[in-house]
Amino acid sequence: MRMSNEHAKDEVGTWAWILYLANLLIAPGIAFLIQGVHWHLSRLYCDDTGRVASRTALAFSIIAGLLIIGIVLIILSIPGAIGNPNTWVILVVYFTTVHASLVLFGVVGLSAAMAGRAPPRWMQAMALM
Repeated sequence: MRMSNEHAKDEVGTWAWILYLANLLIAPGIAFLIQGVHWHLSRLYCDDTGRVASRTALAFSIIAGLLIIGIVLIILSIPGAIGNPNTWVILVVYFTTVHASLVLFGVVGLSAAMAGRAPPRWMQAMALM
Protein backbone atom coordinates (compact mmCIF):
# COMPACT_ATOMS: atom_id res chain seq x y z
CA MET A 1 0.00 0.00 0.00
CA ARG A 2 1.44 3.33 -1.02
CA MET A 3 1.25 6.33 1.25
CA SER A 4 0.25 9.73 0.05
CA ASN A 5 2.90 12.41 0.00
CA GLU A 6 1.06 14.32 2.74
CA HIS A 7 1.08 11.26 4.98
CA ALA A 8 4.81 10.77 4.42
CA LYS A 9 5.46 14.39 5.49
CA ASP A 10 3.68 13.77 8.78
CA GLU A 11 5.78 10.70 9.42
CA VAL A 12 9.07 12.64 9.35
CA GLY A 13 8.14 14.57 12.47
CA THR A 14 6.62 11.50 14.08
CA TRP A 15 9.81 9.49 13.57
CA ALA A 16 11.91 12.35 14.92
CA TRP A 17 10.00 12.30 18.20
CA ILE A 18 9.87 8.51 18.33
CA LEU A 19 13.66 8.49 18.09
CA TYR A 20 13.85 11.15 20.81
CA LEU A 21 11.75 8.99 23.13
CA ALA A 22 13.73 5.89 22.18
CA ASN A 23 16.90 7.76 23.08
CA LEU A 24 15.47 8.50 26.52
CA LEU A 25 13.71 5.22 27.21
CA ILE A 26 14.97 2.27 25.20
CA ALA A 27 18.34 2.66 23.51
CA PRO A 28 20.32 5.74 24.58
CA GLY A 29 23.19 6.44 22.25
CA ILE A 30 22.08 4.19 19.41
CA ALA A 31 18.81 6.07 18.99
CA PHE A 32 20.74 9.35 19.21
CA LEU A 33 23.00 8.34 16.34
CA ILE A 34 20.00 7.29 14.24
CA GLN A 35 18.31 10.55 15.17
CA GLY A 36 21.35 12.47 13.91
CA VAL A 37 21.17 10.68 10.57
CA HIS A 38 17.41 11.32 10.46
CA TRP A 39 17.99 15.03 11.12
CA HIS A 40 20.59 15.22 8.35
CA LEU A 41 18.30 13.52 5.84
CA SER A 42 15.34 15.68 6.85
CA ARG A 43 17.41 18.80 6.20
CA LEU A 44 18.01 17.61 2.66
CA TYR A 45 14.70 16.08 1.64
CA CYS A 46 11.82 17.33 3.81
CA ASP A 47 9.43 20.24 3.98
CA ASP A 48 9.56 22.89 6.71
CA THR A 49 7.37 21.03 9.20
CA GLY A 50 9.51 17.91 9.06
CA ARG A 51 12.73 19.92 9.34
CA VAL A 52 11.45 21.87 12.32
CA ALA A 53 10.27 18.73 14.10
CA SER A 54 13.53 16.92 13.41
CA ARG A 55 15.69 19.87 14.48
CA THR A 56 13.66 20.42 17.66
CA ALA A 57 13.75 16.75 18.62
CA LEU A 58 17.52 16.57 18.06
CA ALA A 59 18.07 19.75 20.09
CA PHE A 60 15.96 18.29 22.89
CA SER A 61 18.09 15.13 22.80
CA ILE A 62 21.25 17.17 23.17
CA ILE A 63 19.71 19.21 26.00
CA ALA A 64 18.55 15.97 27.65
CA GLY A 65 22.05 14.54 27.52
CA LEU A 66 23.52 17.67 29.03
CA LEU A 67 20.89 17.82 31.76
CA ILE A 68 21.06 14.17 32.70
CA ILE A 69 24.72 13.26 32.23
CA GLY A 70 26.35 16.64 32.67
CA ILE A 71 24.67 17.71 35.90
CA VAL A 72 25.04 14.26 37.46
CA LEU A 73 28.78 14.31 36.71
CA ILE A 74 29.08 17.82 38.15
CA ILE A 75 27.33 16.74 41.36
CA LEU A 76 29.50 13.63 41.65
CA SER A 77 32.68 15.64 41.08
CA ILE A 78 32.17 17.57 44.32
CA PRO A 79 34.80 16.37 46.82
CA GLY A 80 33.32 13.84 49.24
CA ALA A 81 30.03 13.59 47.34
CA ILE A 82 30.29 9.94 46.32
CA GLY A 83 30.49 8.68 49.90
CA ASN A 84 27.68 10.89 51.17
CA PRO A 85 24.22 9.25 51.22
CA ASN A 86 22.54 12.65 50.80
CA THR A 87 24.20 13.00 47.41
CA TRP A 88 22.57 9.82 46.19
CA VAL A 89 19.14 10.93 47.41
CA ILE A 90 19.57 14.22 45.57
CA LEU A 91 20.75 12.41 42.42
CA VAL A 92 17.83 9.97 42.42
CA VAL A 93 15.28 12.76 42.89
CA TYR A 94 16.99 14.96 40.28
CA PHE A 95 17.31 12.18 37.71
CA THR A 96 13.71 11.02 38.17
CA THR A 97 12.28 14.53 37.93
CA VAL A 98 14.33 15.62 34.92
CA HIS A 99 13.88 12.34 33.08
CA ALA A 100 10.10 12.35 33.57
CA SER A 101 9.89 15.98 32.40
CA LEU A 102 11.92 15.20 29.28
CA VAL A 103 9.68 12.23 28.48
CA LEU A 104 6.61 14.46 28.81
CA PHE A 105 8.18 16.99 26.43
CA GLY A 106 8.69 14.13 23.98
CA VAL A 107 5.05 13.08 24.27
CA VAL A 108 3.97 16.67 23.53
CA GLY A 109 6.21 16.77 20.46
CA LEU A 110 5.03 13.35 19.31
CA SER A 111 1.37 14.30 19.64
CA ALA A 112 1.95 17.47 17.61
CA ALA A 113 3.80 15.48 14.94
CA MET A 114 1.08 12.84 14.77
CA ALA A 115 -1.43 15.66 14.22
CA GLY A 116 0.68 16.89 11.29
CA ARG A 117 1.78 20.09 13.02
CA ALA A 118 5.16 21.49 13.92
CA PRO A 119 6.17 21.35 17.58
CA PRO A 120 4.67 24.11 19.75
CA ARG A 121 6.47 27.46 19.64
CA TRP A 122 7.68 27.19 23.23
CA MET A 123 9.42 23.91 22.36
CA GLN A 124 11.06 25.47 19.34
CA ALA A 125 12.19 28.42 21.47
CA MET A 126 13.65 26.08 24.11
CA ALA A 127 15.51 24.18 21.40
CA LEU A 128 17.15 27.39 20.17
CA MET A 129 18.56 28.39 23.58
